[in-house]
Amino acid sequence: MSVRNQGYGKKVLKLVLDYLFHQLKAHRVWLDLREGNERALHLYQSLGFQVEGTLRECVKTEDNYESLMIMGILKTEFC
Repeated sequence: MSVRNQGYGKKVLKLVLDYLFHQLKAHRVWLDLREGNERALHLYQSLGFQVEGTLRECVKTEDNYESLMIMGILKTEFC
């Protein structure tokens, strides 16, 4: 049984961000994701994360290198 497309990931991430910003008093949260992961990119952008840069070809795979996108959100940007 698939649990995709039901919004669970977004709900959990909202709870985590709420905890980080309001309980732990974080000012900024960042993450990285593999370039081309459109599903994750859409999720993070929908929560207010912004692309801050790219670490080009920094992950070695079996036969090549992949890039990572860095995304961040500030407490003032979190709803």
